[in-house]
Amino acid sequence: MAVSPPRDPRAPAPGTTAGSRDPGDRVAAPPAGLGSPPAAPRRARAERPRTERRPRTSRGPPTPPPPTPPRAGALPRHRPGAARAPACRAATGAFRPPLSFDELLRQAQTGTERALAAGEELIEVEFPPAGLAAVPGDGEGANEMTWNMDYLRTFCTIFNRDAEATRIFFPDRSELRVATRGKATDPGAGGAGESPSVADRLGAWNRRGEWEHGRGAPRRGPRGAAAPGGRTVPPPHTHARSPPARAAGSAEIAPRFSETRFKLDYLTDPSGLLDIGLDLNRVDVAAKVEATDRVFVAAYPSFQVQEMEAVAELHAAVAGSGRPVIVFNGEMDRYRSGYYPALFYPKIARLCKTFVPRFEQAYFFRNIKGSRGGCIFRVYGEPWQIYARRSPDPADLTLVWEGDEMPSLRFAQMDVLANARSIE
Repeated sequence: MAVSPPRDPRAPAPGTTAGSRDPGDRVAAPPAGLGSPPAAPRRARAERPRTERRPRTSRGPPTPPPPTPPRAGALPRHRPGAARAPACRAATGAFRPPLSFDELLRQAQTGTERALAAGEELIEVEFPPAGLAAVPGDGEGANEMTWNMDYLRTFCTIFNRDAEATRIFFPDRSELRVATRGKATDPGAGGAGESPSVADRLGAWNRRGEWEHGRGAPRRGPRGAAAPGGRTVPPPHTHARSPPARAAGSAEIAPRFSETRFKLDYLTDPSGLLDIGLDLNRVDVAAKVEATDRVFVAAYPSFQVQEMEAVAELHAAVAGSGRPVIVFNGEMDRYRSGYYPALFYPKIARLCKTFVPRFEQAYFFRNIKGSRGGCIFRVYGEPWQIYARRSPDPADLTLVWEGDEMPSLRFAQMDVLANARSIE
């Protein structure tokens, strides 16, 4: 019996040609390594769309956590690595801190007219006389009184129609004399041909943003003392109008109230013993009030505490009659902040609790110095505002706080301005 040779499994089946296959023939999967296509699961994985692949998590920067919401009432703070955003707010009031003393006085007049229309009886007007970026005390006391006299003359133009019914009380008898007669300065001061620079006469802003007084701005001196060069020192105005008027051709203080229909008076008549508390020439302010008086203006009663005591007596005489008392630049923050110790000033301590808090601020513009300085600002009928100051330029201010109640100097400086860290 003949035996046929073994058939090669890779040879074509009988009746077929190379390259063809019997449809009914099921060919087993060839062993690996013979160039066969990959198994079905691998083929399906390779054909999966690219968008279905899971993202890698072992590479790239980690996803930052969501920011923690700030606590209620907190100012925005700067986070390292994040973009800085100014801690500013959109002002809801119609006024901003002034850029000139002309604008300042118009704002003060507007606030006062609003307060009078609302029936306020104790009205305060407060702003820095030495400059738009200054604080009380930056100028010598006598010079500040001279500047206040000039500002008062412009401010009181809102009472021109009722000038005969407006009584203005100056701090003392000598200040009334200067307002009505003027005052000459030292005729022997300075020399011909001298023309000191502005920085020499007034001073300049140092690198810390503080005002350094020049040779022409003495800290102490008599009223109307002239600076080197025979010039009376004007205030360091920044973006402001010209200093108060002087008599033409001399270094005199011009009489600002020499030709006026206002009723002029004074609060005190000090003597040499007033510094130790003995008021030998005490003035009865209540006796000076007349029935035809409608408005009383106390002009910058800030030199002696007896001047504010006289203002309290004036109000006690007219309280309830609908005749308001306006204190013009009385530096009343000294009473609110406890500047005068109760042990040595018991009467002032009582007024600080019973009289001073009753004032309504018709206009208030108070600068705050320091590395994080700013100002407190308000016009009657508008919200209280705190601005952060970024440079000595009066226009470089950013609103950081608003409220309905008057903020204290401590709150403004320690709680608001000290935390305004995102200001650039």
